Amino acid sequence: MGTAATTSLAPPADWDLRVPKYRATRAIEMAEKRRFRFETPFSQMADNDVWQYAHKPIERGEVIETRNWPHPSFQPLNYSAARVLEFFNTRQKSRLPWRPWQQDRVWLEDGLTGSMQPNISLNSGVTPA
Repeated sequence: MGTAATTSLAPPADWDLRVPKYRATRAIEMAEKRRFRFETPFSQMADNDVWQYAHKPIERGEVIETRNWPHPSFQPLNYSAARVLEFFNTRQKSRLPWRPWQQDRVWLEDGLTGSMQPNISLNSGVTPA
């Protein structure tokens, strides 16, 4: 089940309540320091076979359920995973929150998804001095 095919289908009504589930497409190692699991996503890792949020080494083919950001190589196995992976792979990592999960649901926000137009009133009551 690929990301493009999954996100083009009508989403299940409760997709954002389901924990994202992925399959590892290759062996993945844990980050060097445990504290990395509690930080916002790094824009890049020195080693492409390291997952910042791994609690243990992951074998190729292993199925992972996580409320954290996925490794970019993971294959989504449900709709929520496809949405999270697509969002993660297309956004600026430095703008992302610690995890894509808030109040028991998927929450995809990067601080840039709102209106980019400033709210300016032409008749603000301010006059030049």
